[in-house]
Amino acid sequence: MFQDTQNKRRETTFYDLINTLSRKKWLVLLCLCGVLAPIIYYNQTAPPVYEAEASIVFEETKEPIPAFDFSQVLYRKSFITNQIEEIKSRTLSEEVANALPESVMRTFKIPNPHLPYGLTKEKFVARRIRRSISAEPVRDTDIIKIKTQANDPMFAAIIANTVTDVLKERRLKIKREEISGVRKFIEVQLETVREQLLKAEQNLRDFKEKNRVTSLDQESEELLRRMTEAEVLYNEAKTEREKTGQRLDYVHKKIAEQRKEIVPSITGITSPWAHRLKSQLVELEVQYSTLQIQDYPQDHPQLIRLKEQIDQTKQSLTKEMLKIAEGENIIEPLSQIQNFLEESVSLGVDLHTYRAKEDALKKIVDSYDKKLQTLPEKELQLAQLTRAREVNNSIYMMLMERGEEARITEAGKISNIRVIDLAEPSEFPIRPRKRLNLILGIIVGLTVGIGLAFFTESLDTSLKTIEDVEGLISLPVLGLIPTMKKKGKAEDGRNQVSDHQRILIGSQSHLTAPYQSVCMNIRLSSPDKPLKTLLVTSPGPKEGKSVTTANLGIASARLGTKTLLIDADLRRPMLNRLFDEPKEPGLTDVLIESTKLSSAIHKTEVDNLWVITCGTSAPNPVELISSQRMKNLLKELEEKFDLILLDSPPTIAVADSVVLGTETDGVTLVIESGKTSKDAILRTKALLENVNSKIVGAVLNNVQVEHLYGRYGHYNYYYRYYTHEGTRTRKRERRKKA
Repeated sequence: MFQDTQNKRRETTFYDLINTLSRKKWLVLLCLCGVLAPIIYYNQTAPPVYEAEASIVFEETKEPIPAFDFSQVLYRKSFITNQIEEIKSRTLSEEVANALPESVMRTFKIPNPHLPYGLTKEKFVARRIRRSISAEPVRDTDIIKIKTQANDPMFAAIIANTVTDVLKERRLKIKREEISGVRKFIEVQLETVREQLLKAEQNLRDFKEKNRVTSLDQESEELLRRMTEAEVLYNEAKTEREKTGQRLDYVHKKIAEQRKEIVPSITGITSPWAHRLKSQLVELEVQYSTLQIQDYPQDHPQLIRLKEQIDQTKQSLTKEMLKIAEGENIIEPLSQIQNFLEESVSLGVDLHTYRAKEDALKKIVDSYDKKLQTLPEKELQLAQLTRAREVNNSIYMMLMERGEEARITEAGKISNIRVIDLAEPSEFPIRPRKRLNLILGIIVGLTVGIGLAFFTESLDTSLKTIEDVEGLISLPVLGLIPTMKKKGKAEDGRNQVSDHQRILIGSQSHLTAPYQSVCMNIRLSSPDKPLKTLLVTSPGPKEGKSVTTANLGIASARLGTKTLLIDADLRRPMLNRLFDEPKEPGLTDVLIESTKLSSAIHKTEVDNLWVITCGTSAPNPVELISSQRMKNLLKELEEKFDLILLDSPPTIAVADSVVLGTETDGVTLVIESGKTSKDAILRTKALLENVNSKIVGAVLNNVQVEHLYGRYGHYNYYYRYYTHEGTRTRKRERRKKA
């Protein structure tokens, strides 16, 4: 049983929602049109925007000098982020604008022919291009997608491809500038070493010719070989240290150019832990160099272990220096120069490593030099001259090789940016997204409309359903009367009676079923003592009480009941107009005894139905209604008719209905669906109950039949059925008359 109650409650709630939406459909449609109108206008007038996409990847370059590749930074993730910021930078947009074909440049229309001071057409176009460029990384890769937008699909693709070309050229320019500085440094060193080599060879030749000494003994030869090897390694470390310093100066110069301020030296950054790591790095380099001089092979376990420790120490030192630099706000995260700053830290660590290696080898060379000093004078001189020649020759060959590599790299077009996909013209624009805009507009419009419908419904205090009436006033609803639409206004300004109402009053009515149902319910409300006199009233004006009274009389008469209608609304009478009967003589004339009762009773076209109109206008309606003559008149009429229906004024407006309620057997309240407020009906009920009037029930009038669902669906069916039959009957009548 509980479950049935719950299901019923849910069903009722659902029907209430449907009924509310049905009543408020024009509000919902208005909101929907209000939202869709600007969207449709935007879809039709907004210029289309096309998007083109190109994909590039940052990869390791296969160059003769990979150490000079600036893309090999410590943190790859931040490097990709920096590249994205560079792609969206102002300077790159200006370079793209300068590289665009003239045909594309002409498509950028300048809204104001007079540009602000200092703003050229290229800079104006660059601003537009910068706003149209976006870049995003592909997760877990070094791939970046570059997207550009334009009003023409071809131009969007051209701009995207131009961005990739400019980005590649910028990379090549940076690498060439860097390699150029290294190459010039090597060329200067090479010239110096070449002169030293020639001089060393000449000195060795002169010494051998003068002293006739051509070779050293085996022990001296071995000592000289090791010393020469150590000195060659020492000079290589020295050269690498100078080259790294040259490269570090270049990086500092680039940073200073971008920041427009002096950049602190990264190599000067230190901390207790960094100092300890530096000392550890020196010790490891000394051990590694000592074993290397002693002819240990490169794959020896000790050398491999020392190499791993050196690399691990360098990595730890680099992280520590970066951490200190971030704490001192030297490195600016997510900026375009972070790449240079991180590279400067890496170069600082390399510089310290080469210095440690250089110092270690210098100590080894000095130790061998001391041993060499113990040789006889001529052997010592021969050894020194031979060592000078070998060392200079090794350095010269190394510089020759590095110089050639630098020239190849500088001349080559090698970049660490590779284009994966070139941008192609798009077939469809990305804006405006007409279909999506319409769908969202419909959703928003319906949401707003439905929300307003329920909001206005929550503010509406009128009664609409049987449950509303019965729940509020605890009275039975005798029946539902469907809506009767009004057809305009008569010459006197009053509302004309609808065609529907005229059909009900006419002799060929086919829509009396709801009123017949009301009549039957009135009879059943008092089966033991049938009601002889029934007052029909309403809380307020224009709620359909007069039409309801007339049609109840018609329905009662057709059921075989001898029925009399009395127009007791002496202020705004309606029954004479509804039945096309004369206003005079009528009720007031009988009450003031100016005419006989028989003259005031008018026979209508409907069988068993008579009507007493209001009569002559009276200045004091309440006095007439409450008079003893009115009571006597009702008693006299009860003897002649089976049912007397009195049409009275609105209860709240005047006291006529309250007075008549005490003189009749019952009172029927006419409530207009969607108009009569809860306060009005409660006030009406209270007024009638205060004088002990018997309220039989209520008639719910002007119900929107098309809004009835669920348990009220049979009303809808009856209404449609009888309306259809009535239309057919009227057509037959017109054919007969023709």
